[in-house]
Amino acid sequence: MNPVAIGLLVVLIVGIAGYLLKGGIVSADTSSGPQAAGGASAAFIQALANAIAQAEGANPTINNPGDLTGGDVPNTQITGTFNAAGVVSIDTLDHGWQALYTKLENIYSGKSTVYWPGMTVSQFGAVYTGGDNAEAWAATVAGAFGADPDANTLADLAANYG
Repeated sequence: MNPVAIGLLVVLIVGIAGYLLKGGIVSADTSSGPQAAGGASAAFIQALANAIAQAEGANPTINNPGDLTGGDVPNTQITGTFNAAGVVSIDTLDHGWQALYTKLENIYSGKSTVYWPGMTVSQFGAVYTGGDNAEAWAATVAGAFGADPDANTLADLAANYG
């Protein structure tokens, strides 16, 4: 590729990323709870969300059971930033759960650019927590499914659920 084409490609990628980060995509209606995604049942998505909420030990006053950051929550539902890590306060607990369900549905349907079902629970935990107590976090999440965080992938958890 010539330098001009590369420059145009970089501008296009940066523009798309900025659009996505500012909430430019309309999110699906998740008001009915978690949805099945990529082989993961709605019941599994809900169970995984509950395990993550337990591992996070999130502050209940911020309505954010997954300790999600701004990129995971529609801008209209964010009421503030809770800490220096970018964890946000969300307007209702229902919206907090829905945002976590959507994050997990995106992982299992292949829409996430950060996580994928082939990650071990330990790898998932290291990225999700930014390395903050990642081993204990992964052990809590995997333990909710009777799984080994180093040997089992997110896909394994979904496949063996129920």
